[in-house]
Amino acid sequence: MIADDHLAIRSGIRDILSAEYASLHFGEAVDSDDVFHKLDAESWDMVILDIDLPGKGGLDVLRRMTAENISIPVVVMSFHREQRIMELAMQCGALRYVTKDDADTRLVPAVNEIFAG
Repeated sequence: MIADDHLAIRSGIRDILSAEYASLHFGEAVDSDDVFHKLDAESWDMVILDIDLPGKGGLDVLRRMTAENISIPVVVMSFHREQRIMELAMQCGALRYVTKDDADTRLVPAVNEIFAG
């Protein structure tokens, strides 16, 4: 599932990942409520999560996923490059952190690492 409030970003992420994983089904969520609605409705292999979602932000989504024992791997994607934000995302449960500026070169390797275990 790709969780980002911007259609252009969701489309770009889908394009990047589709080139590597053509057979995957991609779902989309536009805010934190939509993320949990989709988590309840379907089974997901992974969530690509924007840290700046409307409503509850990505860090709150991560905290809630942890509190509710939702054990789906999460890659946080953000424009934020600050080390403290990256560390906080990882402390909240993200397995990888990729900046949106680096998505074209770092997203697929991050996803590969998660799929590899």
